[in-house]
Amino acid sequence: MRVILLLLISNLLFGWSCKWTAPYYQRYALAYFDWTYPYQTFMAQGAMESHCRKSAISNDGHRSKGIGQVTWKWWKHYLTREHIKDLNTIDRQIQAQVAVNRYFYDRIKCKKLNFMFRAYNGGLLINKEIKRAKSCDVNLVELYCKRKTVHFSNGTSRNACDINIKYARDILKYAIKWYGYRPNKNWEYGLWGY
Repeated sequence: MRVILLLLISNLLFGWSCKWTAPYYQRYALAYFDWTYPYQTFMAQGAMESHCRKSAISNDGHRSKGIGQVTWKWWKHYLTREHIKDLNTIDRQIQAQVAVNRYFYDRIKCKKLNFMFRAYNGGLLINKEIKRAKSCDVNLVELYCKRKTVHFSNGTSRNACDINIKYARDILKYAIKWYGYRPNKNWEYGLWGY
């Protein structure tokens, strides 16, 4: 019973922990996309990446930093052009997260939010998967995913496709569950690719 209670409490805290970031995400969703963009998806992404902790630093060896877990050494040139000098403030971390998403959105072959988030998580391999599928249908593209197996320090392994596909699906799920995102079934689900 205690385990169930702890899981319930941690789930609620995890979900609500990013509510305070809404004004930042609204501002940068508008600046990098437009007023119709569902900023709640970025909040869900921040929750998944770091629980919206400004001080979060990844343990993957690349020193990804902050709320969006942006890797400065990879993104410095691009982010500097976006007038982001560092990732030391919450404002810059969130701007960097949204700017990197925009970078991927501009480079994916099919303009679907699912593919943008998959690119953020796993790079532009998504374009090869779209090309192999010869389609922009999310479910079909998922079938054409071919990526390496990731081995974790605890001895477990997972296919990178499973990780990447779940990442994008979870962003949509958590944006709806925790942050009040209510997609318009006729338009926005098409934007997501479902």
